[in-house]
Amino acid sequence: MLFPLILVIATIGCYGLNGTMFDVHVMLVFGIVGYLFGRLDVPIAPVVLGLVLGKMMEQSFRQAMTISDGSLRIFVGSNIAVTLLVACCTAMAAPGGRRAAGAAAACRTPGCLTTAPGEWWWRRCTGRRAA
Repeated sequence: MLFPLILVIATIGCYGLNGTMFDVHVMLVFGIVGYLFGRLDVPIAPVVLGLVLGKMMEQSFRQAMTISDGSLRIFVGSNIAVTLLVACCTAMAAPGGRRAAGAAAACRTPGCLTTAPGEWWWRRCTGRRAA
């Protein structure tokens, strides 16, 4: 009973903002995308960070390309830049490597890594559904 009430209030508020049905359709599409992300266990924080910081990162990238006349060497032109690049690559690669190695070591039986809907391929076979 609470869900329909929230849906009606959100739809009225979305329509009342600009008076167009386009806003209501956008709200519904993003609601469906959010529901699917929840069902597939996609973390919300990286998506929000990407949406919020994406424009600023694009502007900074364009500024760097303008300063360097289109050369990508600006990103590896100093020791500090190389150190930060290596640190970022290591931080991104390390969790995946540990996760895959842990799953392979923990379960040697065939069919250990599950591909059930809502669970990612690297989860161990624990017999429990994702929270």
